[in-house]
Amino acid sequence: MKHISILVLLFLFIHLSSGCEKESEPSWEFCYGCELTAWEGQYSGDGQFALGVDSAVSEAVEVQLIINNTYDSQLEIKLSSPGVYNENFYGNKEDTKYYFTLAGTSKSIQLNLYQKEVEYRITGVSQKYHLEYDPVTGEDVRVVDKTLSFEVFK
Repeated sequence: MKHISILVLLFLFIHLSSGCEKESEPSWEFCYGCELTAWEGQYSGDGQFALGVDSAVSEAVEVQLIINNTYDSQLEIKLSSPGVYNENFYGNKEDTKYYFTLAGTSKSIQLNLYQKEVEYRITGVSQKYHLEYDPVTGEDVRVVDKTLSFEVFK
């Protein structure tokens, strides 16, 4: 009888203590519905830099990203990796989607905004490229010169 009581108590202890698990830490989620103010600010982190489109060699680099709302929905984006990549972008963001893309004739940037409570993170890719005429197709083809992929935190 004593053994049964001990087993019952042990079972109850295990069962009750399993419900007392530590709460998990919040995870990063896409910032759905975030206003422009969530995008604004200074971010820093790291990234990978590569030359050319087929470059098997990339190097780890420090990355700085500054986003300013200069007027209404006009964003100024300054992306910098000292010594290897510096570029400015300007464009309108008139929605609350978690992503933002700008593409021009010689450069592009694609950003994704994440939120974890009051913290913000941006992942992205920026490329510098040029167009070359392809005589076979008779069309201009984009040739990538530099690529910077990054993850930065506000």
